[in-house]
Amino acid sequence: MFARFRHWFVNVFWYHYRWPVLGCIVAAALAGSMIHSFVTRKQPDIPYMMIGIGPRPDIVTEALDEFLAERFGDLNSDGTVYYKGDYIDLDVSETADPQMVQANTTRFAGTLASRACALLIYTEGTLDLYEWQDSLVYLDLTQHGIRADGDTPERADVTDHPAIVSAGFSGIRIFAGVVAYSDLPGGLLSEQQLWALDAIRALAGESP
Repeated sequence: MFARFRHWFVNVFWYHYRWPVLGCIVAAALAGSMIHSFVTRKQPDIPYMMIGIGPRPDIVTEALDEFLAERFGDLNSDGTVYYKGDYIDLDVSETADPQMVQANTTRFAGTLASRACALLIYTEGTLDLYEWQDSLVYLDLTQHGIRADGDTPERADVTDHPAIVSAGFSGIRIFAGVVAYSDLPGGLLSEQQLWALDAIRALAGESP
């Protein structure tokens, strides 16, 4: 019986269907890996984007990550203190690689559209070069007790904070702002926006 089964399996089934079977195994393995990564992926306690012109090393947000972790801890109550900023190069000049421009602008817009991030840390002039800048709306920080930058109530100057200085943007002013989206009734702010405001207060030297 076993010999007949082995003959059928090797000479009929495996001969005719080995590639579809192998394809299904590979697809199942990939799907399992993606599901596992999604389920086990750590969510930052305060998701934020650091935006500048030109590439930066992966450690560009390291000091700021550490500062926020020490200052705020496990804000999302998932049992893990985890902070990791996402640096995005928004260089749209003629000298920039068109593929990188497309990838980075799409990534930036996608993060905003998905409402996965409320806090933006950005270098002076960066968003002025971004073609969708007019469609971005920020909270008026002065309405939340935060000292704004001059006549621009939507941004606070955080240039001199040690965690920002450590990022290495020498000679460039750095600002922080909060994306003004809300699905809550009465114009209430989301947890992410409230946490973002607290982060800006801390970076601007004001008590949360």
